[in-house]
Amino acid sequence: MSMNTMVYEGLKNVSWECLQCGLPNFSSSLFDDVNILNSPNSYSTLSNGQYSIPSLDSEDPDPTPVAQSSPLQRKQYFGKLNHPLKVININLQSINNKKAEVLLMIERDNPDIIVGTETWLRPEIKNSEIFPASFNVYRKDRADGYGGVLVAVKTNYVTELITSPRTNSDTETVFVKVTLASDSKLIIGAVYRPTNNDMVYAPKSCPLDNWRL
Repeated sequence: MSMNTMVYEGLKNVSWECLQCGLPNFSSSLFDDVNILNSPNSYSTLSNGQYSIPSLDSEDPDPTPVAQSSPLQRKQYFGKLNHPLKVININLQSINNKKAEVLLMIERDNPDIIVGTETWLRPEIKNSEIFPASFNVYRKDRADGYGGVLVAVKTNYVTELITSPRTNSDTETVFVKVTLASDSKLIIGAVYRPTNNDMVYAPKSCPLDNWRL
């Protein structure tokens, strides 16, 4: 840098870097021979003959990287379950006002299936506003915004909504077929009978009369 001795001594206690080699002002035998770092262009690519950076324009017959990653696939249960199936049946009484409690329950109890009655949901309220993406949710809302039922199943399971021409559209019922293991299926439903209806109300709406697994 053509720095004279007086200036060099004056900067002894000041931190600075050499513009020629890029090293700080310390003395070490490790860097005595700084010529090994010399380059006619301080921004040019360095190589030592063993390693080199391939050009993006070069045609590599095998462009597959040595290491690569693949997205994790969500497992679906077709074999034997490694834990007992956990089902929670709960009277929600306005789930829209209890979003935090529902998420806390899911995190704490880790249920596979949630059966809920008196959801008090309207069609304009989306499932994603209530449940995390790890659940498939099947609902039957009441027109007046009260009552209502739902069945929420973890996406790990293969599920199918059961419908029937005999299902009364005025009743609050929802039935879901859940595949638990090879050739093993479970039908689970949520049924709500308003207090002003008799016991015949719900059975009349059952869509399983002529349905086979």
